Amino acid sequence: MEERGIREDEVRATLERPDVEYRGSAGRVVAERMPPGRSLATKVIYNPGLEGERVVVTVERGRPSRR
Repeated sequence: MEERGIREDEVRATLERPDVEYRGSAGRVVAERMPPGRSLATKVIYNPGLEGERVVVTVERGRPSRR
């Protein structure tokens, strides 16, 4: 997150209120949110765990998906 300039509050907001969620590779899930005033989406890639737990693998910014 630090290397990519993505704040923790952005990651939490993306996980709590994603604009879209979809299956990624290797059983992972991608939560995506378009922050106000930005041209790139925040994407949080995570592994679903037990009892709704989400284990974050990585975060990135990228063009919003059209899913």
